[in-house]
Amino acid sequence: MKLITLNIWRGKMRQPLLDFLEKYKDEIDIFCFQEIPGAEIEDGKPLLTYRQIQDLLGNFTNYSKDYFATKHGFRDDLGIFVRKDIKVEISGEIQLHDPSIGSDTIEQNWRDLGYVILNINSKKYLMANFHGLWDGPSKSDDPRRLEQSSKVKNFLDQHGIPKILAGDFNLWPGTESLKILEKGMVDLIDKYNFNSTRPPFFDFPNKYSDYVFVSPDIKVNDFKVLSDVVSDHLALYLDYE
Repeated sequence: MKLITLNIWRGKMRQPLLDFLEKYKDEIDIFCFQEIPGAEIEDGKPLLTYRQIQDLLGNFTNYSKDYFATKHGFRDDLGIFVRKDIKVEISGEIQLHDPSIGSDTIEQNWRDLGYVILNINSKKYLMANFHGLWDGPSKSDDPRRLEQSSKVKNFLDQHGIPKILAGDFNLWPGTESLKILEKGMVDLIDKYNFNSTRPPFFDFPNKYSDYVFVSPDIKVNDFKVLSDVVSDHLALYLDYE
């Protein structure tokens, strides 16, 4: 099985992103995307929506969820695209932050965790897609991030099956929020000694944001940070059994 997770930056780098999807669509079994825009046009510029991604990928089923900031109408999708020949037994979301919360700052948008439970050769496993809270350039601990990590970890622990947690966590290494998620899981960014999940143009000293965590019963054949520049994040690639 092969997985790619990527924050697509609301599809701002439209053509490079389209080329990237075309390049990998026949190889990959599951795509996890964060920041899929809800609108096709923003400030007069075309973006890349989940419907357009669905059309390009073709042989995939989309499991997505909207999240937004109520006072701004900010709306994005959190999407898991699964190849149609893979059996999905359950799909859904769990609420990490209350959608009724409004704010004068877009940073306070609420979050859900998207997930699917797959059945591969009569064996089940959980695939969870995570986009953590964004509160500006800092990705350190705060009460909402700690609460968020605890909710994600509690959900994962309820399922006694192999599991993968992937996405843009918006957390720095060493934070307590990240350590909560690491318990009982393998942090592949740390294990494989990658020091950035950002493209060269990202001008900020700390270049961590994206992660893939797997339970110890997931056999990893290959894991890498892809070099394709299609967003302000780099894609993570996982080959596993």
